[in-house]
Amino acid sequence: MLKDYAPEIEDSIVGVAQGGMLINPINNLEYAGDGILWSGVVGLALAALVEAYELDVDEYLTEYGKKALDDMSQLSIVESMARYPGLTWSQIFKPEYPTPDDVPAVKKVIDDINVGNWDSPTVPMFIFQGAAGFVEGTPAHAEHGPGDSIMVTRDVRTVVRDYCEAGAQIEYREYPFASHVMAGAPWAIEGYLWLEGRFNGQPATNNCSTVPVGNEL
Repeated sequence: MLKDYAPEIEDSIVGVAQGGMLINPINNLEYAGDGILWSGVVGLALAALVEAYELDVDEYLTEYGKKALDDMSQLSIVESMARYPGLTWSQIFKPEYPTPDDVPAVKKVIDDINVGNWDSPTVPMFIFQGAAGFVEGTPAHAEHGPGDSIMVTRDVRTVVRDYCEAGAQIEYREYPFASHVMAGAPWAIEGYLWLEGRFNGQPATNNCSTVPVGNEL
């Protein structure tokens, strides 16, 4: 992580407060794709991956998918949500490629950015996650469980437990009645207070033993 791309600042970081974490993108694509409000972000994320990693995926796309991804490469999150409500993977990719696992170029990138495949952090963290995605139109997924409407709660639990097992100091908060947007309020308050404690030299807190079991990543 930090030691790989910015080792000169690693010793200067006293802590990280983070919320709404993207862990396994495949799970997110399947979960958020079932929603109404945030499903447009599925296409936006795919468009960003295609551009950032210079992927050639035209042979896998439907005609609608080609037009949509080209359009979304120029959109903001809000614009994509408004323009592509209810967007699904099956609208973007041809029937013979029913999941991201069936598109080699996409799967390789997704495996690379899956946080579950990364090393554990060396700095204390305060991690927040909502679990009431239904408030923003995304029901709990049959396999992956609930999320905050775009991020998958059980994926976050698994990564937190992995970090804890590796010896990291992690304080985890899960908000069962907060969606992605709603969780921003307690995140701002609790995150600020936790970071203030780190800057004041207070020891990092740890509630690893209370984190529920999550999904396989």
